[in-house]
Amino acid sequence: MKIEKYKLFIYGFVICSILSYIVYSFVLVNKSIEMFKNREHNFNKIFQIGFNKCGTTSLFKYFESANIKCVHWDEGKLADTIIHNFKNNKPLLKNYEDYTFFSDMENMPFYPHVEHYKLLDKQYPNSKFILNIRKKQDWLKSREKHGSGQYIKNRMNIYNLNKDKVIEKWSKEWDNHLKDVKEYFKKRPNDLLIYDIDIDSSDKINYFFPTLNFKSTVLGTYNKTN
Repeated sequence: MKIEKYKLFIYGFVICSILSYIVYSFVLVNKSIEMFKNREHNFNKIFQIGFNKCGTTSLFKYFESANIKCVHWDEGKLADTIIHNFKNNKPLLKNYEDYTFFSDMENMPFYPHVEHYKLLDKQYPNSKFILNIRKKQDWLKSREKHGSGQYIKNRMNIYNLNKDKVIEKWSKEWDNHLKDVKEYFKKRPNDLLIYDIDIDSSDKINYFFPTLNFKSTVLGTYNKTN
């Protein structure tokens, strides 16, 4: 009986050891795959830092097709969270750390992609930035019509300005932001993609992100207000 119990003990020990090894190997393989993915892509995060009504949803959908985790606007919670984290001296992307691509980071009166893109660059090194642009006058008209005109009405109330003054304010913000971004990245051309939705094709994105496997071949058109 003692020999039989001893044999059962040995068999049980061997089986448990084998199972433990299998579990450990599975975890190790998963970690290795994740590390390989990170090495393969050779970037940390991707931030779209142009204004809304410049193809933000199109960019979001396009990057989503590359099977990376993307977040777009999130009903304003994305911008609100970034601002909350900034005010509380926390990493800007706390609660959104698992995402790779970020777009439409605005929720009036906050524009974190304008106000804090430099801090995002510092807190998340080795990230890439996309400055999405179009003809400025077309952009101003599109914003004016956005939401059947409700978008600009809300801004008129927030700023306490008439329509012409809001449009003038937008125009200055456009000029200042584009100038600031280009100056900031002028010695780092590999970290900034300037993408003009009027003239650039998806090939420009594919070339800038050669390790991403985009399933879409063209950028679609979404939420168009002209």
